Amino acid sequence: AAINNLPALTPGTNFNIYYPSGPTNCGGNTCGWDVETSLDVEWSHSVAPGANIALVLALDNSNSNLDTAVLYAIDNLLGPVISNSYGIEEDVLAYYDPAELTIENNINEMGAALGISVNFSSGDNGDFFLQVGETTVSMPASSPYATSVGGTSLFLHTNYSIKLQTGWGTNLTHLSYAYPNPPYIPPDLIGFYFGAGGGTSGVWPLPSYQASLPGTFRLVPDIAMVADPYTGVEVIGNEGGQFITVVGGTSLACPTFSGIWAIATQAAGGWLGQAAPILYGLPAGA
Repeated sequence: AAINNLPALTPGTNFNIYYPSGPTNCGGNTCGWDVETSLDVEWSHSVAPGANIALVLALDNSNSNLDTAVLYAIDNLLGPVISNSYGIEEDVLAYYDPAELTIENNINEMGAALGISVNFSSGDNGDFFLQVGETTVSMPASSPYATSVGGTSLFLHTNYSIKLQTGWGTNLTHLSYAYPNPPYIPPDLIGFYFGAGGGTSGVWPLPSYQASLPGTFRLVPDIAMVADPYTGVEVIGNEGGQFITVVGGTSLACPTFSGIWAIATQAAGGWLGQAAPILYGLPAGA
């Protein structure tokens, strides 16, 4: 915040931490999720520096405790937007724990009903085929009552205005074994490495706000923000001593969009509810 001339985050004023299930299993810290947590806080604050931030730390990263954390934020009306940078393959959840699909969707529906947009990153593994052997999407992002935030590669002019954006997908090409060995001719095309998650749900029907889109099942993401780590952002962390690094992923895109939604909520003068239905109603170029 100091480097970028932003207002400081001050506990008890514009920044508060909540432990809905008590201190975490790691002595109250973030159980190895320091970079993810710092990313969420720092980039929601960077985009919406006037917003109050409530950091809700789950007991651990299990589905039940993450659900408890989101439900806590909703029940206590901590804010008009909740940013979540996690998920699991929808088809894996449908096979091993189908009841969890319903629980997550119901929590998101409750948030939407109370005027809260519950946002989720769409994942960093494309269509997930390389991970699970079939195409799927990330849940809870695929919930029809969630807003799914995908990712772009963002290129800037020297004055920091946007030069172009494109959907984020990183493919690797192996040029040589190791210096000073000669290059591979032709290059070894490895292919897809990582990129923004997206596609068609295998569980949820097409919601009414996507009626103009093809098919009969929910499509994700609903919107996309910068996520490519090669065009990513700076993050400061304290794990093992203070450090600065560059981070990307849809874990960056989600707090970035959530900050924008906080600003939109302020401009509207009241809680807007789920972002996705409003996004689809905007005119082109809005």
